[in-house]
Amino acid sequence: MSEAEEEPKNNVVAGVITALLALGLVVGGVLMAFDEKRPNQLTRDGALAPEATIERLDGTKVTLSSLRGKVVVLDFWATWCPPCIEEMPELVKVGQDYASKGVVLLALSEDDGDTKAIVREFMQARLPQLAPFAALSNLDAEDAYRVRALPTLFIIDREGKLVASRQGQVSMDEVRGWLDEALR
Repeated sequence: MSEAEEEPKNNVVAGVITALLALGLVVGGVLMAFDEKRPNQLTRDGALAPEATIERLDGTKVTLSSLRGKVVVLDFWATWCPPCIEEMPELVKVGQDYASKGVVLLALSEDDGDTKAIVREFMQARLPQLAPFAALSNLDAEDAYRVRALPTLFIIDREGKLVASRQGQVSMDEVRGWLDEALR
């Protein structure tokens, strides 16, 4: 075969490969969009919250089932996440304001590496009031709660049922409203 005959064949093969790759990207994007729009079974009002064991920054461990009788705020966040950092001081204030009413805030850090050291350094530099609420996330908790973005917040009522969930930054007025509803 001459070079002149091979060149069109190479162009056809390259075109087919390019078209298949583009099709794969389109199909993948559609599937991802469909998955994101599918209702998360966790977010249904009244759905039982998955069990998880959480390690607090001080090393103590708590299971969510041991917190039945209290309203729980689970907040998945990270020190490298700007929206997380922006909302954390207000969320800590909500945790402080509602603690006497039987609300437990667990701020689960998603930082990689030596998470305890990273969170301690963050608290020392920016938000010492976080200490009583600081906890470490783990893959079991992330998977159980289907955490795909940060911040992600869940409100669990006294019976262990989900009242609300939100992915992305949330208004503290909205959080207070959910807590007031869960405390009724």
